[in-house]
Amino acid sequence: MEHHLDRRVILSEDSEYKNLYKWSLQELDEEGAKVGRDLVPWVWGLDFTATELVYNDGLTIEPDYSSDDEEMPIVTRKRRRIRAKLRPGSPQEWHRNRHPSYSMFGTDRTITAFELSIEPLAEDEEQDSCRVWGSVSYTMDIDFRDETTDDAVTFHLYVRPETFEHYVRTVLAAEVDAAVLYVKRVAGFYSDWSPAISTDNIKVLTGNEKDHPVELLDGSEIVPPRLGEVGEVSLTLVRKLTFEQSAPEADEDDDWQDELVEVPPDKALVAAQRSAKANVQTVALLTSLGIAAWVIAALLLLILVT
Repeated sequence: MEHHLDRRVILSEDSEYKNLYKWSLQELDEEGAKVGRDLVPWVWGLDFTATELVYNDGLTIEPDYSSDDEEMPIVTRKRRRIRAKLRPGSPQEWHRNRHPSYSMFGTDRTITAFELSIEPLAEDEEQDSCRVWGSVSYTMDIDFRDETTDDAVTFHLYVRPETFEHYVRTVLAAEVDAAVLYVKRVAGFYSDWSPAISTDNIKVLTGNEKDHPVELLDGSEIVPPRLGEVGEVSLTLVRKLTFEQSAPEADEDDDWQDELVEVPPDKALVAAQRSAKANVQTVALLTSLGIAAWVIAALLLLILVT
């Protein structure tokens, strides 16, 4: 098996800012020149967003290889888990194009294979927990063919059975529109020192000292953290509903106006309106009579003259 590492990784206790950090990890090229900046453990929070959720329900029937009996008993093991493919960053970070980039120590390759595995706790366990595992890309000869495995990081979340069952029901019912994993104080995650609580680049040191070595100083008692423990973790499942509200139709407006017309009018106002109408009609009548009298007088005068 050949792991794909391009640079050496060393632990250095020569720090320019002793009050900020006393040691760091550094990458060296083939000529021994330092590449990049000093890298120290990253203790702040990081987000990962799920791009896929899968529920697996598996059954295995096999000999109990852990048994001390000469004739190993046959045991049935059932393994249920929820798997999620992840991408670094939260939806907000992707919207702003500010999500961090990850790579293994000793490489420039961007890690793209991130996963989350959710499983119920074993019967003898009570405390929820989270651990992280990773592997540097390697090439292996399988059946006379070279097969390459990419750099990978997987978070393992172990929860109480009732919590796991809730997650299973939610996934099977397709009641999840988004899922975000938040982790903090992840052993094995490094970045350059900064007063900010966000970073653009994370370097990963896996838990396999043989396949992912770090050169230590003679007599040094410092053990650089490797992938394993996760100090803080939260998983948020989001269900989003959008409601469409259209504008009222024209006939709805007419009904609204009809309702206003049907309101009983004020009696005094009605009486005044009727009186005004009667006065107008009287004036019109008198005007008509006056015109008729002038017409008759004109006709009489015309007869006398002739």
